[in-house]
Amino acid sequence: MTQTQNTIANFFKPKSSISPYSLLPDTVSMHMTDSYIALPEDITVGEALSTYAAEFAGLDDDTCVFLVDDEGYLTSDITLKELREYADRNAYMNTVGAPVKIFVKPEDPAAIRARQLIDGRRSELPVVSSGKLVGVLTDRISERILGRTKAAKKAKKSKGFFSPITAFFGAANN
Repeated sequence: MTQTQNTIANFFKPKSSISPYSLLPDTVSMHMTDSYIALPEDITVGEALSTYAAEFAGLDDDTCVFLVDDEGYLTSDITLKELREYADRNAYMNTVGAPVKIFVKPEDPAAIRARQLIDGRRSELPVVSSGKLVGVLTDRISERILGRTKAAKKAKKSKGFFSPITAFFGAANN
């Protein structure tokens, strides 16, 4: 394995069971995944495609590939489709990726950021802490968050509300 392949391999983040952000109340940190594709920005398009052809094969075209510098700071991103269609295989990834303009923080409210993702044009939002990529909020996770939020609001309306009017007339009309 060459040095470049070893470096690239270190940037694939395996899904871990415990995140330091998981202790915060209903925030992005409770729902984000730390299973994402992050590659160093100083490799070429050809190196990225040839080294990870098998890993990329099963992924959707709209999957984001996040580009990070040597210290793990998020610099840009590109979709897998854009990466595959890029003509110049000798171009470095830092010249190919687009700067990340929209990201979320681990402490952001989950429901608000989930709605932002669903209403937007992206399928993934990077979760950034102190400039470093720590996770990803996906559209599937966002749909789950919003579904749970709607169910929680319905339950709160039907159960936990006490009204003197309801107590006087009874709950027969509900």
